[in-house]
Amino acid sequence: MRHISVRLAWHDNKWNGCVCKKPSANSYCTGSRSLLSERIARDKQTALEVSMAGQPIDSNLPQYMPPCYWSSSAFAENETNVIHAHPFQNYRDDKQIAETLPANSVFSWPFRLSLTHSDNAKKKHGQYPADLDERVDRYVDRVTPGNSLVFFYLNYDNPVSADEVRYAVVGCALLKDVERSGEYEFTDEELKNLKKKKSMRNFPTRNWSMRLSYSIKDTGVILPYHEYLDHVEDNPSDEKKFDEIKVLVEEPAIQSGFKYVCEQFGDDECLYLLYKMRRSFEAISDHGIVEVTNEIERIDGFIEQCWKHRGLYPGLPSIAGLLAELRDGDPNWEEANDHGLIEAIRENIDEDEETLETFFELLASTYIPTYLSRRQTKVLRRGRKAFGQYGNLEKVLKRLSLFDLTPRQLSRILFPKLAVGRKENHPFGDREVTHEQLTANPYILCEDYVAATDNDAEREIDKDRELPSDAKIDYFQIDIGMFPDDDRYDCWNDALLDLNAVGPERLRAFTVMFLRRQQDNGHTYSALDEIVDETTRHPLFYRNQFAVSKEQFGMEKCVQHFSERLHLADFEGNSFYYLKETKQAEEHVERAVQHLMNLPALKFDDAWIKPHLEAESDALCKLPSFDRERFIEERTRLISGVLSQRFFLVTGRPGSGKTRALREIIGKLTEAGEAVTVLAPTGKAALRVRSEDTGAIVETIDRWVNRSSLRFYLNDISKLSSMQSSGYYETIENLIIDETSMVDLPKFAVLLRAIEVHEPNIKRVILVGDENQLPPIGMGRVLFDLLEHMNRDARRAEKHVVRLSSNCRQKQDSTVVDAAFLFAGKNRYHTELYKKLLNADSKEPISEHLNVEYWTTHEELAAILKRRVNDRLGIDQEADAETREKAFNELFNQYETGFVKDQRDPDNKLNVEALQLLTPYRGGVGGTIMSNQLVRELYKANSYPKSRYDPEYMVGSAFGHSEKIIRNRNHYVWSKEEKKRVLVLSNGSIGVLCSNKTGRNGWFSESDFPLKWSNFDEEDFEPGYSISVHKSQGSEFDEVFVIIPERRALLCRELVYTAMTRSTGALTLLVQKTARENPLTIARQRSNLLRRNSSLFSNPRDARKIYEPEKGIHVKSKIEYMIYDALRAEREASRLTFMYEEKMELTFDGKRVEVKPDFTIRVDGRTYRWEHLGMLDRQDYSANWRDRLAAYKNEGLLDCLVTSDDLFGASKQKIQSVINDMISGELKGNSTTEFSSCHYDLSSQSENA
Repeated sequence: MRHISVRLAWHDNKWNGCVCKKPSANSYCTGSRSLLSERIARDKQTALEVSMAGQPIDSNLPQYMPPCYWSSSAFAENETNVIHAHPFQNYRDDKQIAETLPANSVFSWPFRLSLTHSDNAKKKHGQYPADLDERVDRYVDRVTPGNSLVFFYLNYDNPVSADEVRYAVVGCALLKDVERSGEYEFTDEELKNLKKKKSMRNFPTRNWSMRLSYSIKDTGVILPYHEYLDHVEDNPSDEKKFDEIKVLVEEPAIQSGFKYVCEQFGDDECLYLLYKMRRSFEAISDHGIVEVTNEIERIDGFIEQCWKHRGLYPGLPSIAGLLAELRDGDPNWEEANDHGLIEAIRENIDEDEETLETFFELLASTYIPTYLSRRQTKVLRRGRKAFGQYGNLEKVLKRLSLFDLTPRQLSRILFPKLAVGRKENHPFGDREVTHEQLTANPYILCEDYVAATDNDAEREIDKDRELPSDAKIDYFQIDIGMFPDDDRYDCWNDALLDLNAVGPERLRAFTVMFLRRQQDNGHTYSALDEIVDETTRHPLFYRNQFAVSKEQFGMEKCVQHFSERLHLADFEGNSFYYLKETKQAEEHVERAVQHLMNLPALKFDDAWIKPHLEAESDALCKLPSFDRERFIEERTRLISGVLSQRFFLVTGRPGSGKTRALREIIGKLTEAGEAVTVLAPTGKAALRVRSEDTGAIVETIDRWVNRSSLRFYLNDISKLSSMQSSGYYETIENLIIDETSMVDLPKFAVLLRAIEVHEPNIKRVILVGDENQLPPIGMGRVLFDLLEHMNRDARRAEKHVVRLSSNCRQKQDSTVVDAAFLFAGKNRYHTELYKKLLNADSKEPISEHLNVEYWTTHEELAAILKRRVNDRLGIDQEADAETREKAFNELFNQYETGFVKDQRDPDNKLNVEALQLLTPYRGGVGGTIMSNQLVRELYKANSYPKSRYDPEYMVGSAFGHSEKIIRNRNHYVWSKEEKKRVLVLSNGSIGVLCSNKTGRNGWFSESDFPLKWSNFDEEDFEPGYSISVHKSQGSEFDEVFVIIPERRALLCRELVYTAMTRSTGALTLLVQKTARENPLTIARQRSNLLRRNSSLFSNPRDARKIYEPEKGIHVKSKIEYMIYDALRAEREASRLTFMYEEKMELTFDGKRVEVKPDFTIRVDGRTYRWEHLGMLDRQDYSANWRDRLAAYKNEGLLDCLVTSDDLFGASKQKIQSVINDMISGELKGNSTTEFSSCHYDLSSQSENA
């Protein structure tokens, strides 16, 4: 028996059989990640649905059937009349099936089963498998009305989980009935014509629609997402409560059960989801927002029923089937089937007998029970023969019987060498795992098991199988087997269920799982406190209410067991846990960087530098606010450093000339006959450098890693230490890594390790990037950590770092840069500009290229966008849809029809960068889903979702003709020439989709030729008019609109800074007006970068706490935290009081301006203002400080002004001595510096220590 998942399209009326309450506002149902997206987008008549809002969806039949009818009546209390129109465009009007959908019913279909996926299957069958009807019949037979549960869920386009990009479970119900729909009537001539093409030779006439019925009232549970969305809209501060009730499909082992609209899964997955739902309803009950009635009791009933069916030994059928096919030591897992043997034993033994022991007794005897069928007897006899040869497997087989493993998984686990011989992935990533180790600790399976289907080609083959043969083994699958729910299932096996509930095996596996999930969030380690907190939230620990403590983690047997897979570090009384391979990756980077810095400096001729820079500054002096002296000083340091040092970092603000400097560096090196390789994290960043025609080899990091045959190490960084020389590695003389802020730890570690193995004495490694941007999507924050390391020693920073700050960008309005820099770390300047951003008037631009407008509702945002984009297109505000679309296409240098011009002509090059919308979120008002749909409605009305240019036979697509699209994962293809897979299209590539007579092509600047659309999976793309700020990193656009909703979840200063620095021309901020604090203010107070756990060249600290020393107080650096902590101790001892960033006014250029000193300290009637100058190595920062110092002087406050720096590090003792001086009233700081009359060096070796 299996359980079934059914996808719903988002419906704001709770799937009650009526049209949405606000049809025009529901852009989720037409999103590319919805249900039947192309049909809903093509057929939805929004204006008509607005007039039908709240009415039954069948109230306008036969004229109109809302295309969301598959799911919009899922929880309706009345039946619904529907009309199924054939999905093919040219048959939809005359091939129709009328049907009545009963109350509490939904339509769905197993699409994965119904299509071919692998190349072999497509060659053999065409698009459709020959035995489709039989496959679907078997699919239906695997579910049991009255026992199987139906889980309703949403794809990624929904207001619940759009930003997590996860499937969201809506609820579940007990299946009552399942029935297939009818067939479409085709004439023999029609079928003959349809089947002419090889790909269509198995064209099905059956309607792909299956009706599933249930009773929500009697046997169902639905999560109150709509009620919470309404509540959060009125109470935005309760956003976290909404997060607490979401039931998301986050576990890789479950995700395959939700991928293709209607899938099936087993009892373990069902149980885990039920425990998650139970925990959610407990939270709902605690919140008191929605009344909880009998939902928890009903879920408990489902759990009990599921355990009863599952039993203790769900793996026994696979074991019996595999033993029967274990011939000559080669397990034929494809044919493994116990044909009901285990179920027959289970049903016929006495109550006091064990299914497991009975089965193994039968294997060891010659007795054949009379209740077995002929096929079951055959399975038993074959199994006996194998068991006689492999009796040594008994212990491990008994242990493995506790887990719901497939025959293929069992085969790979038991015989890993045979799996490798079949050219599959090694089941344990080349680690040797013995049967004895598995018997003692089965949690090894969730820690180390590598599925055969981790291989792309094998994954496609597996999609053609009716049931998945392999997948990752998740923690919950082992945990459910090892710790059955004895409150709801009373069977037990003391010999097999012998692990301690809080023993080292379970705790280590849990920690490994948690750390992997944390790595997905960017962290390289986690504090023990955080791990312990997570156990209280995990559904399976939560279920039994185990009290896990830090002391249990610290027990000797735990520490010893953990050390095999984890690295444990203690610092300042706190414990921190890393995956061992992650800590080793940090160590590889530290060792390689230190080695490069220790290499002898290179000699070079510097005679040309001064005249060259004089000439350059002459050319740039006409730029506004160009600082000639600073430019020459910075560039001298840059050129000297790059040419002399073996490891060098170039960072700087936007417009400071990093790309220009990069071009000059490459030019000088190639001029000297040296080879240069430039690697970038994104295709756009690589293209930008390549377009300069510098003579360097330029490509993405992923392409280089793949070309060098090093992807194995990127996929498994635990192998870095054993990296072998690659025959595909090409010598690198000088390596430049552009946009380094986007490079995560694994990629950087692979790059440096490859250099260490192949050419440890490489001439130069140069990193270029902007430290203020968002950190990488992957784990770590390499550039930030390296700069922090350099800055801890001023002499080291002087040799190996340059920060560029002068304006070198011709088109750049300096106000745009200044505004962006308001969100760059500890920036306390341009206060007037910040006020302008907060109080902007839409009629008055901030500057020539900077505009800010505020909006409240989706309708207001739509009106602003239409007005501004129309102005950009140069068309009248009242222009019709056709005029708007033509002008929009021409903006991107397409023909007005949307076709792509001849790309061989440089003047015809696509310009997808002409205009770009950016936003932090996918979901919600102002998210990419809604804003993309808005652009389509305004500027693609004749092309989306169906264009007159699309071929007639086209079944449908989530994208229209001439659609701007963005890729969301790397795309590799097999190269016959190179005899390996090569990267064709990178994650984040933006292009245009165009229709033609034979199909569709995708046009991308990364590719020299159009790419055939049929070779892609549409789920790997999204509309590209509006993209997330994260996706925009590494790209530049001519004009940018940044939408900033009031939602706080992702707001941080790096996000706003990154968004504002994507434009080379005009920038418009569209900020949601709110009764709460301005979103820009919230963003400025928060840092994603600082709250990321990373310890490259440093000791670990809990970033959750270090930047929030007290609830609601967010400091901006580690040094500020240290100062705050020391001041707080004195406050608690009643020796002083203090405020962090207390407002005051100073006079600048005759104007009173609000400023916020870092700390305002009051002692015995005296008031001190302590300003920590953390970036004195930056010239712009130092210059701004001199202006502020003058303002303090004019105010007569110099005597009570204290400044400090940590250029040479900082010690707690020195911070305490500064505070002691304030308490005593005798300041002893250095009075001879330019920074103030009382300046302290906070390093331990400072002379005024």
